[in-house]
Amino acid sequence: MNARFHGAVLTGNNGVGNSLMTKMKCIGATVAPEVRHSLQQIQAEQDYHQKFQKRTLELKAEAIQRHIQNKGARSDYKQGQLDNPPDLRTSRLSSNNDEHNYHK
Repeated sequence: MNARFHGAVLTGNNGVGNSLMTKMKCIGATVAPEVRHSLQQIQAEQDYHQKFQKRTLELKAEAIQRHIQNKGARSDYKQGQLDNPPDLRTSRLSSNNDEHNYHK
């Protein structure tokens, strides 16, 4: 279990390609140039995806910070400004305070 933990930490810190190269170097294994190239490609792809994910998270954090900073800054909206103005001819109730003037 201890070796698995250390292997996982090595992979997490260095990436898949670099981790495998380090492990092979430690045990003294020779690596064919094709395998070395493949591991470098795997590592480059992993680095690209990590940078993309990190940048995406940074952009989301910046958007949240902008939202929090600008939350109370907009004062151009007033509640009900998009509502139609009331029609004063029909807004008054009949004289007997009957709610439905169509029912007599």
